[in-house]
Amino acid sequence: MPPWHLKSCNVDTSLINYGSKYNNPELLKNLALEKIENYKNSIHIYTDASKTSDEKTSAAFCIPELNIQHGARTTDNIQYSLQNSQQ
Repeated sequence: MPPWHLKSCNVDTSLINYGSKYNNPELLKNLALEKIENYKNSIHIYTDASKTSDEKTSAAFCIPELNIQHGARTTDNIQYSLQNSQQ
């Protein structure tokens, strides 16, 4: 089935508004657990990305309900932002 025929996903990025996990980790943990509870009847997809001090980057995702996970090293010195993708 072509991707444009698929039902769109609901992506909740509201936790971004609460700052970094380093600022108030306990608050973010509680907010995340609340979000997980709110979406208990949905398939959960977790994502993460990181960059090392020498500019190496990687990204990963996990779908526990379907026993799917994947992680990969991305191109060195990659720079991407949501703002750039919307232009």
